[in-house]
Order: sequence, then C-alpha cells, then structure tokens
Amino acid sequence: MGGNGREFQHFTLHRATRGDYNELVSFAIETKKVVSVIKCSASCLTNKYCASLVFDSDSNQCYLLSRGISLNDPSKSYLSTNLIAYTQDIPKCSVGYEESPFVPDTCFKAHHDQKNKKDAEEECKKDNGFLVQIDSVAKHYAVIQFMQSITGSAGLLFFIDGSDEIAEDDWRLSDGRPLYIQWHIGEPALCCKHFEDCMILLGNGYNNDVDCTSKSGFLCEQRFQII
Repeated sequence: MGGNGREFQHFTLHRATRGDYNELVSFAIETKKVVSVIKCSASCLTNKYCASLVFDSDSNQCYLLSRGISLNDPSKSYLSTNLIAYTQDIPKCSVGYEESPFVPDTCFKAHHDQKNKKDAEEECKKDNGFLVQIDSVAKHYAVIQFMQSITGSAGLLFFIDGSDEIAEDDWRLSDGRPLYIQWHIGEPALCCKHFEDCMILLGNGYNNDVDCTSKSGFLCEQRFQII
C-alpha cells in the first residue's frame, strides 16, 4: 500500500505489524468476505464504529474492529504474513484531556466548575471517564505534575476518587482498592471526620477529607481504548 499510511475518504489508515490475532478479532464488529485489503479498508471507513481492521489474505476474510490498534507494539509478536492490519488515527484523549507522560495509557482533565462528588462523577462519565484514582505514590506525583501544568492551580482543590463512608478511616477507591493519601497538616481533623467521607486533592499536592455534598472542582481520568 506504500508508506506507513494511505488515504481513504479523508481518513488515514496506518499499518500495524504486531498484535495477537485472537485478541484483535475478539473486537470484530463485522466480518465479511472481500477480494482485497483495499475493499476491507473501504468497508472500515464507511462504518462509523470501525476503528481498525485485519485482513486475512489466505481466506479473504475482513475483520472490522471496534478499537484502535497500538502501532508496532514491541510487547506483541509480529503478525503472520497473511494478516494485514491497519488502524485509523484515533485521538488517545478526548477533547480537554491531556495524555500523562508518567502513567501509561492515561489522560487527565481538570474541571474548575464547582460540583458535589456525585455530580462530579457523572460529569466524568460523560467522557467515558471517572474521577482520578490515586493508588500509589507514583500516580500521586503524576497527578501533581498534571496539576502544576494548570494555570493558577496552586490555590485550588479538586475532588478525586476515594471515600471512607463504609468504614471510618479505611479510605478506598470506588473499585475497592486502597487510596494513596498524603494528608495536609492537621488532617483529617477529629472534629469533622465522621461526616467528611470524600477526598479532595489540594493544589499543593496534599489531601483533605470533605463533606461529599460540598462543592469543588474535580479531576477526571480516562484510559485509552486501544489494543
């Protein structure tokens, strides 16, 4: 097909040379017999749900996939010579999100509008995201690096995922994993901890517990939809 990419109806498909066949075809949304990879590519580009394709030149089988393919992923073995795979240029992050250079396959977005915890979670879900989940010191500092890139973030505070609503002082992410915390001095305050069950991250990188119905900015996280 010449070069790394070929134009089809204002899209560009890029050749992927590595991948696991069974993993790739598990994301097939349509399978059809076609005479060439050109016909397979044309089918992908007229299907709004197609993100990539695999063409088997031995059987003339065309697989249209619902996810993008990581280009030439060194962790994957080379595809056999009868398999030809192409993927569209697909933005890794949704509009407003920034790819993290420190956390693989992850994007962050800061919302400055004030919402309570529940409404913040719903806003993240609109982008197929979720409140930032900090489960390690490495993730903590990656989020801080992101926050420092935000103009004027030093005096701000943001909801992140985490609660001790089920068991006091046992802070957990919404999926049950332990939450990594660096408490601000004097926190959690004994006077208020019994009703402050949600977690915020301050612009200086420290944590504080707050009432879940209080309002603040919030940080969303999004994972790449690529195989």
